[in-house]
Amino acid sequence: MDIKIHRGDRSILLYNPQLAKRPDRSLFDFAELPVESSGSTARLATGRGQVLYRQFDGLSVVVRHYRRGGMISKLSTDSYWYSGLQKTRMWREFALLLKLYLDGLPVPMPVAAQIERRSLVWYRGDLATQKIDGAVTLVESISSAPLADAQWQAVGQVLRRFHDKGCYHADLNAGNIMLDHHGAVYLIDLDRGCLLNAGNVTRFASNLRRLKRSLDTFAEKRRGLHFSPSDWEALLTGYGEVR
Repeated sequence: MDIKIHRGDRSILLYNPQLAKRPDRSLFDFAELPVESSGSTARLATGRGQVLYRQFDGLSVVVRHYRRGGMISKLSTDSYWYSGLQKTRMWREFALLLKLYLDGLPVPMPVAAQIERRSLVWYRGDLATQKIDGAVTLVESISSAPLADAQWQAVGQVLRRFHDKGCYHADLNAGNIMLDHHGAVYLIDLDRGCLLNAGNVTRFASNLRRLKRSLDTFAEKRRGLHFSPSDWEALLTGYGEVR
């Protein structure tokens, strides 16, 4: 797994030359675009912050700025304590995505990451991944129409593939599972994810419970969401035995 490092005055860029060329800092420049810009480059509000859609090295990419959530965001919206390059959120997610992608698991291709040193002890950063064409989140999909049992089973099968590889998703919810127009299933947003022993039954079972809570919460909040107990049973059928 080859991660190239390019160091600037206050920034560090990560990339894999087999997948994309070395970026410059302009790839991560959110300031130049108004929110909801049109065309091939756009900045859209989403979740805690914003994502940037743009073209780079012949690829359609999604750039995400790392932002804090919860109570700590009242103290700092996007700064993290620096304790070494390989402990940064950007390095860890980029490295995890790269390994999973090269192992053939359905994740967006990692394009580049930026770590920006703000002082000796604080940093912030961004991650760029390839856009999954024609994909929508699971919650968007079931907001518009029900899924067939086979599609729910496909979701379960993909989750099992990740768990069999030891991949723990720290925030597995219906907004971090994507379906493309062919029905292929992807996992996104692996910030704080990690690789565990594949036999870590407890952690992987907690992943499934977190996803179930997410679906139940969306069903409570969104009128007409197409999710039922039989859908969950179909997902578990695809997943197989919860060891």
